[in-house]
Amino acid sequence: MERIVGQRKRRRETSEGGGRGRAVALAVVACAAVALGILSWQSEPRPQIETPPSVPARSTTTLPPPKVASPSTAKAPSVDTESTPARFRTLLDDWVRPDGGYVLSVTAVAEDGTATARYFNPRPINVGRAKARLEDGVPGLFVELRDRNYPGSTYTLAYDAEGDQLVGVYFQAVQRASYDVVFVRRR
Repeated sequence: MERIVGQRKRRRETSEGGGRGRAVALAVVACAAVALGILSWQSEPRPQIETPPSVPARSTTTLPPPKVASPSTAKAPSVDTESTPARFRTLLDDWVRPDGGYVLSVTAVAEDGTATARYFNPRPINVGRAKARLEDGVPGLFVELRDRNYPGSTYTLAYDAEGDQLVGVYFQAVQRASYDVVFVRRR
């Protein structure tokens, strides 16, 4: 009888010790999984957000100046002056923001003001909508960007005949900030 009681006692001690060992092993595995998850999360590349020139960069490193989109990547099909109403023809062209090299290419405007426009920074950024308008006889353009890092950023521009440029406001949706901007005709 003592022998049976001793065997049961040893089995209980072994199974209790084995349970503790399994719990420790599971805890070690869980900690390792959490550590790997944190390391992989920290090593993922972060999306780049366009920082307008009037906002100081948060980085202390010096970055090269932005590249101006090359004509081969930024050149949209030729402008459609025939079907564009005369009141909007001054908007047709490739326009460059001198402060960053961003390119706005307007190739056509329909009678209702719907504009065909492309935007480059220096790569193409999706234009959600573009609309030409007349305000007090001055042609203008509203452009809404819909792309990664540009969720609803907009340009509200008016044509300045004296300077042959588009002037207005850029609303940077991610930062919820507005900036005065100028686009000059690409020469």
